[in-house]
Amino acid sequence: MQQLKLRGAPTTALDFLRPYSSSPMITDFIDAAESGASWGEAMDFLGLLHGLIDRSGTPINPRAVRILKQAKKFFGLAVRGKHRHRDSSG
Repeated sequence: MQQLKLRGAPTTALDFLRPYSSSPMITDFIDAAESGASWGEAMDFLGLLHGLIDRSGTPINPRAVRILKQAKKFFGLAVRGKHRHRDSSG
């Protein structure tokens, strides 16, 4: 990815997300992180909204497990990026 960036390509970690069809769900989790939600709050609300978990919070199938794993990774990146931005602006 660094070589692509050096050549001027507009790349983000989301560009490498597979499958692309899960991208809208992942961006919802990123938005939740940036708005200050906890991972549990985001998973409870967005997991149900996107049909990834049942009412007890259990992923409904292997695809949901995979998407939630990706979502948690991007959620963490967004939280860390938010803290870095806040630390550098103060």
